[in-house]
Amino acid sequence: MIDLQAIPETLVLGVGNVLFGDEGLGVHLASLLQQNYHFTIDDQTEHNATVSDHRAPHLAAIRPAHVLMHASPPRSPQPAAPCDRLPFRPRDHLHATLDIVDGGTLGPHLIPLLADYRRVLLLDTITASGAAPGEVFCFDYQQVPAPVTGRGSAHEVEMHQTLAMMRMAGDLPQITVLAVVPTIISETTFKLSPPIENAAVLMEEKALEILAGWGFRGTQVASTPVAEIARLCCREGCRAT
Repeated sequence: MIDLQAIPETLVLGVGNVLFGDEGLGVHLASLLQQNYHFTIDDQTEHNATVSDHRAPHLAAIRPAHVLMHASPPRSPQPAAPCDRLPFRPRDHLHATLDIVDGGTLGPHLIPLLADYRRVLLLDTITASGAAPGEVFCFDYQQVPAPVTGRGSAHEVEMHQTLAMMRMAGDLPQITVLAVVPTIISETTFKLSPPIENAAVLMEEKALEILAGWGFRGTQVASTPVAEIARLCCREGCRAT
């Protein structure tokens, strides 16, 4: 029988500004995981996976510090429910926990939430030198790859500063970053660019792989594409914070 206490409290945190298209992908992907999957404890999984375990072997020699992946075409649209903010909820620490939360652009206001978990999968967009829109990176936050600058959008800079403050205070949980290089825009839109729609499919697969390595099996219960989730954000329930 699985020891639920052996599985750290786990958070999937999607951050980003949904008002600027691709920059909101982390938020939309968190909503996608919440809407499309039901997660259960997988008692056949070893629960000590590290980021290096998730590196694709054929890519290791190319980018040893992170995973760089290329996406397949997006899925065809299907009806979706509006994306809602995913509230933080108190937990019984005697049981394994997986929470999925939309962090928007809250930045340092997320510190009390992050500090309550031992392990975090952070879904976001990033700036990386020499990388094109749609390129996906996966890395341990304690080992940020050289191309990742952390000096892109306002929310990216603020999130980087937030995590740096937590590290200085000794409150930083184990954080795996799964992020994509966005198309930079200057006008408000809820629409995702084609490279980011494509990348979202791969990020979804990678997120499920990481969570499975951590002991949480995702069973698909819907197939709403991320573009539809993003589109519905402009109608109700989803806003930049």
